Amino acid sequence: MLLTSDVDPWLAVFGRFHIIFLHLPIGLLPGIALLEYGAAMLRKPTPRGAVMTLAVMTALVAGAALASGLVLAAEKPDSDLLGEHKLAAIVMTIVCALLPIMAAFKARVFFRVTLLVALGLSVYAGHLGGSLTHKQDFLFKPLERAERMAKAAANDEQSLI
Repeated sequence: MLLTSDVDPWLAVFGRFHIIFLHLPIGLLPGIALLEYGAAMLRKPTPRGAVMTLAVMTALVAGAALASGLVLAAEKPDSDLLGEHKLAAIVMTIVCALLPIMAAFKARVFFRVTLLVALGLSVYAGHLGGSLTHKQDFLFKPLERAERMAKAAANDEQSLI
């Protein structure tokens, strides 16, 4: 663990803001992608000012989400899943911090690749975080349940024959 469980109450409140902070990069990254890739697909100039502003905001709120998440993690017992989520969040925050730097370059390829990596890491870190709060495999549980029910129905049908 990066922090001990004896956290100042005000710091603990900051940790609870993780649930608010984490949604900001999740929304900002697709917004940046829409501006960046939308302009490219329409063969229009990229709105660089808007993209840069959103990239800076994303870097800042990703840092806030990471910091608050590390504080919140101090309240939970350490596990492999929590460790994996922390690592994914740290890497995602670093990649998000690179976004404004890459956006400053005239060549867009570096920024676009960094943006795709950030989006992928956002999905991965979010999935791990969802598994922490909603139990493992929360995302695909309905598919597993449907498959079990289909197999049970097939077995019932077989037993009638």
